Amino acid sequence: MSRRIVAALLLLLAMAGPAAAQSLFGAGGLGMLLEPTDARARSLGGLGVGLSGTMLLPADPSSAIGFALPFVTASLQPGSARATLAGQTNEASATRFPLLAVAYPVGTAGVATVSYGAYLDLRWSLRRRTVEEFAGQQVPVEDRFVSDGGVAALRVGWAQRVGQRLGIGAWAGVYTGQLTRAFTRQIDTVAAGVPVDSFSVRGEWSLTGPTVGLGASWEPVPIVRLAASLIWSGELRANPAEGSGDRDRREFTLPLELKGGVSARLTPQIAANLGVAWADWTATGRDLADGQAGAAWATGMGLEWTGSGMLGRSSPVRVGYRWAQLPFHIRGDAPRERAFTAGLGLILLEVEGRTVAGFDLAIERGARSADRLQESFWRGTFTVHLSGR
Repeated sequence: MSRRIVAALLLLLAMAGPAAAQSLFGAGGLGMLLEPTDARARSLGGLGVGLSGTMLLPADPSSAIGFALPFVTASLQPGSARATLAGQTNEASATRFPLLAVAYPVGTAGVATVSYGAYLDLRWSLRRRTVEEFAGQQVPVEDRFVSDGGVAALRVGWAQRVGQRLGIGAWAGVYTGQLTRAFTRQIDTVAAGVPVDSFSVRGEWSLTGPTVGLGASWEPVPIVRLAASLIWSGELRANPAEGSGDRDRREFTLPLELKGGVSARLTPQIAANLGVAWADWTATGRDLADGQAGAAWATGMGLEWTGSGMLGRSSPVRVGYRWAQLPFHIRGDAPRERAFTAGLGLILLEVEGRTVAGFDLAIERGARSADRLQESFWRGTFTVHLSGR
């Protein structure tokens, strides 16, 4: 990206004032890493690997093998955050659409899948008011840095059983997105006593890159499911738009991601799950001007109770916890995130023992921290799923 923009960003991070953003932790590196997941996975710790039952999640390519009917799911994710840095407080809210996915069983051979899910959130802004010297006078100025955009992935996949206990899955996809960044300095011309034009730098880029996911699951006994996945991503290419302030093409190394999880039914009504994920973003940090990044570990766990509930329908109740490292450092410090999660599900329509319509709801309360930046957040996820002939 433009070195002038990067230099301005580092200055503003060091002396930030109020900002309008989804999360100030998205200001470092390539933005805020997102998970293309649904409300059930969120409420059970957020990793979405190795959960019991049939699901449609890019993190677990083999999870779709149980679909016997066409299936579609869509998720909505509102959230809010409150950040504190150097005595300044900022509150913000936003809504994302983390995942839209479709599964289509092909006879007894397997299940074809298509999904479109979030990957990186690049939307945030910073504002700083200070005083600079012009023509021997101290003049108020306001600096503003705005980043707008994001990256999502379109994936096409296949999942099938191999024998009675083993399942395999794979998908191939492409990252796609847009990014606009602008730095503006506004000068108080009345205080300066002379006309002074505002200074601005703006850049626009399109973002593309390949990605492939492989996964397998194993059920050694009917009450236990183990799963693992490997996600490879090629370089994320940033191509400047015509007329952009930056004419150079940039390429950013994306990491290999490894994920694993296990779920077990403790009683006929209660199931437990545990998951872990790892990705090393160090090479990505070297591709960023003055950027730092490192290995990102995450672990999540949850409990799910399934019993009778609202309207005489099955209403699973879920609780969970997640701890994670964020990949992009803030002034040399690796950010950490922790969150308590909870949720429930409801089957709206069931035909011959199969769910035709239902929804899941999750809510998270968490905190992030790095260096002097502290942030607390609420996040909700609402997922609707439908199936039919």
